[in-house]
Amino acid sequence: MQIEYREHPEYPSLRTFRCEPLRADLSPASCARNQQTEKFLTCRASPIGRAHSQQCGPQAAAIDETGKVFRPVQPARPCVRCGVAALRLIRQELCVSCYNRQLELRRGRNAKGARPVIVAKRLHPARCLVHRDGNAELLDLEFCSGREEAAAIVKRRWPTAHVADYEQLSDRLAPRARSPKRRTTHPFSIRTALPE
Repeated sequence: MQIEYREHPEYPSLRTFRCEPLRADLSPASCARNQQTEKFLTCRASPIGRAHSQQCGPQAAAIDETGKVFRPVQPARPCVRCGVAALRLIRQELCVSCYNRQLELRRGRNAKGARPVIVAKRLHPARCLVHRDGNAELLDLEFCSGREEAAAIVKRRWPTAHVADYEQLSDRLAPRARSPKRRTTHPFSIRTALPE
């Protein structure tokens, strides 16, 4: 890994290099600070940032022009229901899409005003027996797709706990079965023979 350093034209004592992922000219110290504070997602796993971090040592937290300290970038975590990695999780468990489907099921209608049939087939109320720190607790889940989701929820909430037993409760939120449609004819659609 060859890094080409050059002197900054306006500040002769400042050594910079071209950072292609950020498309910027950086000093080794600012590169090390970005890597240590994980200011950008690309800086987290950068081998150049790691090399500068070892070379420059610990750096102070990055502060922008308004005086705010940058917090590290949080890694994307998978949704416990669908498994899609997302940076934004509701209650650290569900992605926005799964949470919206759950709200539709709770309300009893989707955005079009119809009953959410597909989601209602997958999600059911459930009860889990959770072993946590030597104690057994019952955990009621309003909506759950199965044992795997229940285990993932328990691991997110309590990393040392595990699900000992899982029970799917009655399907009180499932859509009602529709009766088969009867063929009815509209009164104005009846064709009558016209007299000749």
